[in-house]
Amino acid sequence: MSGVATLLAREKDLAVGIGTFDQPAKYLNQDYNLLKKKCLQAGKLFIDNTFPGVPSALGFNELGPGSPRSKGVVWKRPGEICANPQFTIGGMSSTDACQGALPDCWLLAAIAALTTNKNAILHVIPDGQSFQVNYAGIFHFQFWQFGQWVDVVIDDQLPTVNGQLLFDHSPGQNEFWSVLLEKAYAKLNGCYECLAGGSLTEAFEDFTGGISENYNLNKAPENLFQIICKALNAGSLLGSYLDVRSLLTITSCLKKGPELPPKLNGKEQLLRIRNPWGQVEWNGIWFFTFMLSRMSFSDYMKNYVRLEICNLSPDTQGSGTVHQWTTSQFEGVWRIGSTAGGCIDHKATFRMNPQFYFKLLEEDDDRNVRGCSFVVGLMQKNARRNRIIDQDLNIIGFAIFQYKGLTNIRLGNDVLLKQDPIAISSTFIDDREECDRFTLPPGDYVIIPSTQEPHKNGNFILRFFFEKKAVASDSTNIAVFLCFCIPQLDEQTKTLVYLLSKQVVHVLGIVSIFELSLCPSLLILQFALVFWLLGLSHYSGFDPFCLSLRVATCLHLLGICVLLTIDR
Repeated sequence: MSGVATLLAREKDLAVGIGTFDQPAKYLNQDYNLLKKKCLQAGKLFIDNTFPGVPSALGFNELGPGSPRSKGVVWKRPGEICANPQFTIGGMSSTDACQGALPDCWLLAAIAALTTNKNAILHVIPDGQSFQVNYAGIFHFQFWQFGQWVDVVIDDQLPTVNGQLLFDHSPGQNEFWSVLLEKAYAKLNGCYECLAGGSLTEAFEDFTGGISENYNLNKAPENLFQIICKALNAGSLLGSYLDVRSLLTITSCLKKGPELPPKLNGKEQLLRIRNPWGQVEWNGIWFFTFMLSRMSFSDYMKNYVRLEICNLSPDTQGSGTVHQWTTSQFEGVWRIGSTAGGCIDHKATFRMNPQFYFKLLEEDDDRNVRGCSFVVGLMQKNARRNRIIDQDLNIIGFAIFQYKGLTNIRLGNDVLLKQDPIAISSTFIDDREECDRFTLPPGDYVIIPSTQEPHKNGNFILRFFFEKKAVASDSTNIAVFLCFCIPQLDEQTKTLVYLLSKQVVHVLGIVSIFELSLCPSLLILQFALVFWLLGLSHYSGFDPFCLSLRVATCLHLLGICVLLTIDR
């Protein structure tokens, strides 16, 4: 299915609530309850034919079929691995997951940290799963994946070597919740090897639907402690490390109080930290208790080099959270020949890129911040799964322009070639996501996500997390964009074309994210109808039937649509 066709199917699902936090989409159309019921009625254990226990499920290269590391692998169910398998033993804790032969410590660290957020972990791992009650060899887990929540079904056949689990395992080898969670995540991403290497916040995002911020502590903003406190107040997940072994999660920020140790050099800012591995503890002066310590902010800044914050979506935050974000989310495509314009350095094609409008309405409550703070995340899809076909990631980023005028109108060269962006992404990067925090004055803005070079295909999701009240919308309408390419049209006519085009889209049931290469007839039909209704069909410089389609055919279709419009 093409990128645009996928967007259309996704829009249809979201219209009826499928893919939301409360109603995850059934991944690969597998219905957990129905499949489990059939297995129990038949007295058989579930076998997942969509992710079978075969070499390709392990990997494609170092763990691929015939590789030395995949030799001797036998897929076994927990009951064949130990005498008394348990889904959980005394609940889920941060010490339940131990790394195996797969370099996915980033994932296991996120799983460990997730256990500190009850609301989030109970959504990822639905309740009622057991090896004792109604056991049928089938389990399910819920992940956020590129804009929607999905329910992933797996069987419990696990890769072993010499009777021992090959990858994630519990200390006692008989607790399997994290082992099965790892398998479900591997299925979602293509195979186990696709989980090799990653960042803490990537897993945080897929567990919560949140959006990330990353800070280089050697170049940290002056108000970093306030940023940390504000994030914790909003229920965010925070992690920091030099390397994986020294990873810690930050659970709260504290100021000097009577219950704290004596202060050093006057007033101290403190962080309460947790080591998710449970193996190495902070031994500085603020040592508190095993697994949970207090560290001075100055010591933290000296000993750690990176801070990762995952800001949770309102659904995951829970109703009791003090601060909740205002969020917006859009999906889009870059396609060669229509919407793949490259970055702002490519003046001739930059305007081809998708554009999104947003309006900042309310300034932050923080007295030390003047303006409206928000986080933008640009994510390209299927980054891990594409490793299997050796497809490189695009280099992605974005530019933000201030726009004083009509809303939802695409910026053309009259603006883009004369006006510098008011903000840009901190970098263009060949990673899954580029996220940045900005503070801008109230007003109207247009953001243009792009690949660094033009003529690169890709699918993306663009997300906004606003501190205060704001609105955002998709201003990508290729038919209207063609209209804006005609320099003779005045602003009033452009506005009329835009507004009428929106109504035509609604009447005909056509969304605005069509590619010329996918459905030129519909685009021209929409565009021709707009111009016909406005009496602009012979406007100088434009021929609505110029894309090598037969005029008679288009007129026939146009007549049908006019009748449909009148009938409605």
